[in-house]
Amino acid sequence: MRGTTLGDRYRLDEWLGGGSMGDVWLAEDEVLGRRVAVKVLKPALLDEPGFAERFHEEARVMARLRHPGIVGVHDFGSGRLDGGHSWTTAWGSTGRPIAYLVMELIDGEPLSDVLKRRGRLDAPEALGLALQVLEALTAAHEAGVVHRDIKPDNLMVRDERVVIADFGIARPGCDTRLTVPGMVLGTAAYQAPEQASTGAVSAAADLYALGVVLYECLSGQLPYHGETALEVILKHLTTPVPPLPADVPAPVRALVARAMAKDPGERWPDAATMAAAARAALDGHPVEVVEATVTVSPASPGEPAAAPAGGGAPGRAAGGGGG
Repeated sequence: MRGTTLGDRYRLDEWLGGGSMGDVWLAEDEVLGRRVAVKVLKPALLDEPGFAERFHEEARVMARLRHPGIVGVHDFGSGRLDGGHSWTTAWGSTGRPIAYLVMELIDGEPLSDVLKRRGRLDAPEALGLALQVLEALTAAHEAGVVHRDIKPDNLMVRDERVVIADFGIARPGCDTRLTVPGMVLGTAAYQAPEQASTGAVSAAADLYALGVVLYECLSGQLPYHGETALEVILKHLTTPVPPLPADVPAPVRALVARAMAKDPGERWPDAATMAAAARAALDGHPVEVVEATVTVSPASPGEPAAAPAGGGAPGRAAGGGGG
């Protein structure tokens, strides 16, 4: 699709990444003369009657989110492309149906690249990044929007600030209308148990995913590994969270443990409450853990974190994210 102009306005110049919902392109807005990120939805999604219209409604909700920690949504469009990639919105026209979302292009570095370059982060830096994400999630959740794919690839670090990219699979609350039968949205390595098992999620799934991100920042690796996505998902569903390294302060361990509780009702009740707990952990104050969910057991001095059992982190989707 390189060189295609969507909506007689957005020229696709460079493929940035792909995911469960579609491909993200670096594009030129030829009307305003600026670079943007354009997510082109997968054709299979558009086979479901009314999907594009419903996604349009959700894009309107996302466009109303105004927060410095959330990537801006500029536009939405739908139409058809013929074999030569000519664009038309004419009634009764033939060609491949297409729908796309236009987002702010974030000039920064994905947290995934930061972790690849630097390895583990210390607790103050990791919690500082998490606090920024929690502030943005508080704004999103209060507007009724759940991101559903919080992961390092979608957290863009720019001038020591973190911006959540790719709300392209977000949707209000637990609305299941945008789910195509048989499709589970999100990334297996960061999915909350209920998201992987039923697909019906609340804001608690975002907090779980952020807990996984924190675990990765603090330990230098993911909590669960496997040869397949299904193997990783099963571990999220049934396997206790491996202990963090011994040098991670106990309050920080407790914060991560509660965020990664299997039962969503045993996690932090909302992003603002988790943020308050993160600030307390930064100050060295005790953090409450739901003991029925997980036991925070410090590793013995000098004991390394659990070694990977195989597999690794999912591939990076640069730019506006690829979820």
